Amino acid sequence: MGRRPNTKGLRRVEIRASEVLAAARREREWNPNGVNAPALGVLLHRKVYRRWQQVNRQLHPAPSIERIRGEKPPENGRGIEDWTRFRGYVLRFREDEGMFSAWNSVRADYYSHSAGTTWDGIRRETFCSFVDALLGAARRLEEGFDPTWGQEETLARYRITLVDDITERGGRWGARPKRKRAR
Repeated sequence: MGRRPNTKGLRRVEIRASEVLAAARREREWNPNGVNAPALGVLLHRKVYRRWQQVNRQLHPAPSIERIRGEKPPENGRGIEDWTRFRGYVLRFREDEGMFSAWNSVRADYYSHSAGTTWDGIRRETFCSFVDALLGAARRLEEGFDPTWGQEETLARYRITLVDDITERGGRWGARPKRKRAR
């Protein structure tokens, strides 16, 4: 996108690594064919979703993601005539139903509300790098490694602290100590 989000004035958000991993697993179970379902699960976590809306209001009046209930999508989609009955997601930019108010929609002729299509819109049209950083850092902690420098920098930029509650050593990632002003 080329621009950076304005995070001035935002309070720091603390999220436990176990919550991030649970959200990713829960969404993967709900939508097993969606490769991007774990990232959407993290994004739909209450604290993460609120931060995503806060940083994206400078781009869109009312960014939101609507979870569409329905049947589990088939692995092979051949011969399906009505895609509206399958679960998925819709990325909206505004509350109205006017033109350009959403990235994707539920259509009968195409699975346009899939996890992949929705995540494509999120990556192209919103500030969302912190979602990847959160999920990646939590997975690294689960594997016994520290988050990367890039993940920690991204979390710090978005004023998010990832609390390690899954390893014995513990720790906080993305937190920057407050600088003392020189007088």
